[in-house]
Amino acid sequence: MPTQRFENLPKEKKEKIIHAMVDVFAQKGIDDTDIADIVKKAEIARGSFYSYFEDKDDAIFFIMDLIKKEKLVRLEGLFEEAEDIPFIDFYYKAFVISLDFAKSSPKYVSIGASIFTSRNKKVEEYIRKGMESFFPYYSKLIDKDKAKGIIHSSLDNRSIILLLNNATSDIAINTLYKNQLPFEEVQSIFDDVFQIIKKGLSM
Repeated sequence: MPTQRFENLPKEKKEKIIHAMVDVFAQKGIDDTDIADIVKKAEIARGSFYSYFEDKDDAIFFIMDLIKKEKLVRLEGLFEEAEDIPFIDFYYKAFVISLDFAKSSPKYVSIGASIFTSRNKKVEEYIRKGMESFFPYYSKLIDKDKAKGIIHSSLDNRSIILLLNNATSDIAINTLYKNQLPFEEVQSIFDDVFQIIKKGLSM
């Protein structure tokens, strides 16, 4: 994560560095970006970069968190109604909102493509931990549906979450990131997969 020195930078300079990292990661991908690319784009000294971030991975994680926070802002309204709708509908709406977020953020889509196809083991672990951080919340929503008879009580919560996570991740990677299909086609593919999963979970 960025140092306090970075946090204390004037807003304009901090935003310039952030925009530079987003531009370079989107253009070259996280694996092929060098520190030299970032400092050149941001117009800062190499030593300044290392006073703001520990290394390139640190900068990558910072941008990943930035994207995550912006997406969570889009999801705030959905979280407010999560207790009142079935979990499977909550997950579906979350995907639709996330896809809409991607439509409005083409640079983030490019960065996402390089993140989910990265050879960086630290990035893979960061993604895994990020996904697992939502497991307790999702599990609580699943328990609610089990109590209402919406989801089979015999199904394992973690298996349900992994099924949904893996399905949505695979769809995003293979349709949006690798093959760059139109958003409408990505949505259509997810709708078909979602209906199959929904029928399998229902009582």
